[in-house]
Amino acid sequence: MADRFVSVGILLLAIMLSGLTFYVLTSRQQLAISIYPRLSIRIVSIVSGQPTTVSAIGPVSGIGMPGGVLASTRYLQDGANGLYPLYTNDRSGLIHVESRVVRSYTLGDFFEVWGQPLGPTQTLTLKQNGTSQGALFIKDFFWDMCLVNPGASLGSEYVSFEWGSHVLRDGEIIDLVYSPVGCA
Repeated sequence: MADRFVSVGILLLAIMLSGLTFYVLTSRQQLAISIYPRLSIRIVSIVSGQPTTVSAIGPVSGIGMPGGVLASTRYLQDGANGLYPLYTNDRSGLIHVESRVVRSYTLGDFFEVWGQPLGPTQTLTLKQNGTSQGALFIKDFFWDMCLVNPGASLGSEYVSFEWGSHVLRDGEIIDLVYSPVGCA
């Protein structure tokens, strides 16, 4: 009879340990950071004397997700639930920054996982172009990085020169503009 009790006890213990292991492996991991900045990438031209957005290029869907775009794995161990700590799940421009580690993730980190260049002379495939006329250098199209602080109105945009070193903040809007007028 005692052997039967021991056998049943071991069986129950094994079932409980299996259940606990399943729960730990399938439950969502705790996040130390969960912020959501928004990225807008626009090409602006002058139409009838006014700056006009002629094309909006958003980050593609699936950046930092399994089966999507993952050009860098530098911070892969920081991510939770099989995702890179910086990812997109659609083309809305919303960047999900969800990490198990407290870290100051930058716009450069996001572009690194996307595998695209970022900077004032080239972002994505578009390079600053300009013409030289003697001592004058005239910029036809150039890149500007414009920021809107979290909770501020869209008219309160300001120019930033941080580019890749810009630390992402919850609720901010990052507007990368390729144009002859910059942040307008």
